[in-house]
Amino acid sequence: MNKNNHPLSYFKSILEEHSLESLKNKTIQDFELSRGSDIKTVDLEKGIVKYIAVFYDPIKDDRVEALATYNFYNEFGLILKTKEKEAILNLDGIVNEFTKEGHSPIGYLNNINQELLFLMKKAEKKFSAYPKTLESLEKISSYLSERYGIKVLPRDKKESNVNSFFGIKPEIKLSLIEQLYNIAEELQIINYEVVELNTFIEVLTENPKDDSSIRFNCNNQLAVHFIKCIQPLFFNFNFSQIDKSKRFYSKQGTLLKQTNLDVADSQLKKKPSEKIQQISLAINSLLESI
Repeated sequence: MNKNNHPLSYFKSILEEHSLESLKNKTIQDFELSRGSDIKTVDLEKGIVKYIAVFYDPIKDDRVEALATYNFYNEFGLILKTKEKEAILNLDGIVNEFTKEGHSPIGYLNNINQELLFLMKKAEKKFSAYPKTLESLEKISSYLSERYGIKVLPRDKKESNVNSFFGIKPEIKLSLIEQLYNIAEELQIINYEVVELNTFIEVLTENPKDDSSIRFNCNNQLAVHFIKCIQPLFFNFNFSQIDKSKRFYSKQGTLLKQTNLDVADSQLKKKPSEKIQQISLAINSLLESI
């Protein structure tokens, strides 16, 4: 799978980096810079720019200048349709790669489904004045359901959960835990085929009634370092509470108890490594964004 070709990359970029207003302003500013002195009028509120453009006149059989209109909302709608189709094509391509390699794509598709849920929530809040953004995401979600049988997730779930077993702090959004999952997967702390995004979020932010668990894909020392790095996100994410949860397993499938974690912690202090520095750097950068 080509991770640089994430099916939702465009939607993630606009919804994480912009509000509708800021995206409109930036797009129009870029358009003004590209057209320079050809710009005649700008209505930033309506997202409309009048400018001089060159057209071919078939009657005169020559190029002529005329007043043209750029409408941000019309152009943005066309972009959304294009990116929606590209996302679906990318999804199909990635599923084909999984199939060729003899792997099931279901775990990956469930993760994409969970990402869609977060993006749709963001679209409802940040792009409510332009519902076509949400509509494009809903169409991708519907395609996942119709083509691959992935259940459409409800959007009425609250951002924070007062029943969090580890006492996640109220200012921590689920979108940040999603970013944490991506970091853990990229650094091979977990394997997305073993631990799905939804499971990762539930274990850390809720108190699931089922047997949801996180199985690390690294040695215990790196697992302990990861745990210690993310402790600032919680009120009660310590070795003792992890032991009580019975939801964390080593790479070999051993239930992690306080004794295992204490031993790994003592070994960790004696064996600093480049991987430990990578984990610290990635998570510290994430925490600084809070």
